[in-house]
Amino acid sequence: MALNVERGFINTTTGAVGSTVVVNTLGFQPKVIFFWWNGRINTVDAVGRRTQQTGFGYAVSTTDRRYITCLSQDTPTAMVTNRMQGNAACIGITTTADAIDGLMDLQSMDAGGFTLVVDDVFTASYTIHYMALGGSDIVNVAGNNFTMATVTGNQDVEQVSFLPNFAFFFSSGQQTVNNAVSVDAGLTLGAAKSSTNRYVYTGGSNDAAANAQTISYSFDGECIAFLDSGLTLVESRADFVNFHTSPANGFRINWLENAAAPKIINYVAIQFTSANYAVLGDLLTLTTGADIVESGMPFQ
Repeated sequence: MALNVERGFINTTTGAVGSTVVVNTLGFQPKVIFFWWNGRINTVDAVGRRTQQTGFGYAVSTTDRRYITCLSQDTPTAMVTNRMQGNAACIGITTTADAIDGLMDLQSMDAGGFTLVVDDVFTASYTIHYMALGGSDIVNVAGNNFTMATVTGNQDVEQVSFLPNFAFFFSSGQQTVNNAVSVDAGLTLGAAKSSTNRYVYTGGSNDAAANAQTISYSFDGECIAFLDSGLTLVESRADFVNFHTSPANGFRINWLENAAAPKIINYVAIQFTSANYAVLGDLLTLTTGADIVESGMPFQ
């Protein structure tokens, strides 16, 4: 058994539609690639003032890929924020004019890496980080999306053809997945290995607010959470129940609170062959120069 992992970054380029970016140095063919970005356009580590254009995406195949993204403008007179998600690209970025800045899709998974293709021209060559996973430890992997239930209680998601043992959830908090830009910035990220091993983060900022208004929520007792439309509180929360064993085709979540209009939730489900993976642990940063030691995992 083997799990191959490589992390790196690319820049989108500002090339025409159909331009490609090739990564061919991984040494294996990925089974899934995760992407994330924050709007910077550097090719080296850098810090500085710039509009935040944050996002997350994945690709399993040329037909199985999704992304979420949001924007919060630097130094506006009033807050300028928006969000977008789609299921026909793995990378997407918006502009301060509530329009698409650029889209990039997976063209192919290759023997030594992958190839991305420009679907919509980017106005800048944004830095995109990636983590590629492959190897025989990953038996199956698939992504999709579902609409959150409108009532509290259990919701079954039965869309894959195998028994997962890991799921990653992500959403922009919208009711569509068609590259439509909405006001207010918002991202939700969650993961689950079991009913006791799960985590969620959600945050956002309010569009057109005269004074900056942002909110965030982070908790290791749930896997999905959404903010209200006014960006003042968490109004929907779901915990993870289990992965389906009969039939072996998905997972169950439990809506503990559900006051929001139904949102689209994207996910990636993975079936690993071994137990050598973990969803989360909690640690605190230090105000000293001492090392932070994290232990208790059953593997290195």
